[in-house]
Amino acid sequence: MPTRLPLGLVFVVGRVENLRLLTERKLEVLRVNGRSSRVQFMLVEKSHRLRCELSARAAGEVDLQEGDLVRAGGHLVFDPLQAEYFLLARDVDLVEKEEPELVAENGLNEPPLGRLALTPMLADIKKRSEAARQAPEDMPYWVQKIAPPDFQPIEVAREGGKTAVSTQPVEPELPRLDTNLVSYLSNAMDSDEIVELTPELLAKYLPLPPEAPTPALPQAEVAEAMSPATAKKSQPPQHRTEQLVGGLILLIVLLTLIALIGVIFFL
Repeated sequence: MPTRLPLGLVFVVGRVENLRLLTERKLEVLRVNGRSSRVQFMLVEKSHRLRCELSARAAGEVDLQEGDLVRAGGHLVFDPLQAEYFLLARDVDLVEKEEPELVAENGLNEPPLGRLALTPMLADIKKRSEAARQAPEDMPYWVQKIAPPDFQPIEVAREGGKTAVSTQPVEPELPRLDTNLVSYLSNAMDSDEIVELTPELLAKYLPLPPEAPTPALPQAEVAEAMSPATAKKSQPPQHRTEQLVGGLILLIVLLTLIALIGVIFFL
């Protein structure tokens, strides 16, 4: 078998696998056959595999790792020990360097996250931070309207305050009881006489409610409506009597409770 195939200089591209350094014992065997290469590896391209050895000069110029994509140039040499040809690489160029794999916490190997994958994420974070620092005056009008009062501009807050309508219920004012009426009712509770509460009796102590102003009428209508024969004294409204009776009932209940408490303490 010829020691070299008559193919001239051969260039092969593939990935490095089974990279190993020969021991001194194996190196001595190779030196007997005129070879002094210490670095051996398999060059793999799809289903094709080629055993390669680096020359002494090439081994000192390149640093190979498992998985590197390289282009090796050299001659095919016959190995009489294994009865096969191998590539004696004298010139090796790195086409693609294999990146070290990252080991995840769960023990699985995951590819490293490159800078290109992080660029869209960083751009989105920057865009959101700029939107958060935007002044309230620069926001759209509909955003200012639905924003909380703390983040609304002064003009929007004032405008909302003008158009706001109070929804709080209006509590009716209770009539104030006269002190003379309270004294009269207290004396009536202490006496054995039966006292009847009538509107005429209550009118002596309670002030009359203010009358609602009547709309102004033309002089001709006033002359026809008000005549000396038909003019009568205006009567108090019906609801005033109902308010007075309700207030007196409440007062009687309170005085009754006070009297019961006093009797309990005296006993």
